[in-house]
Amino acid sequence: MNKITEFITITELAPLLNVSRPTLYKYMIDYEAGEVRNIKYEIIIIFDFITKDAKNKVDIIEFINKQKEGDDTTLFRKVKKLLNEDKHFKDLITHLLKNYEDYEPLLIEMKKGQ
Repeated sequence: MNKITEFITITELAPLLNVSRPTLYKYMIDYEAGEVRNIKYEIIIIFDFITKDAKNKVDIIEFINKQKEGDDTTLFRKVKKLLNEDKHFKDLITHLLKNYEDYEPLLIEMKKGQ
């Protein structure tokens, strides 16, 4: 079984997982101690891959990217379904896209608050 940092550093891994380095470090300590209840499920899957199957940094990055693609695909399917089934949702999305420039400052502020 590999250590999580055997092939990739915390500094490299944290942005790939969209967490801070201190948070990642805490997750790693908890994971290695078997205390996974406070770790996001998606990160546990990635840690499992790193410790059991990864052979190098490229494997890790590709696995994480595939996980993200899966999330995007699921989201796109949900949006597509809503666009087809819900006229109000479709109207809202259409309005937002047509008037994106008006909402851009608000969207930037919302992203900062995530």
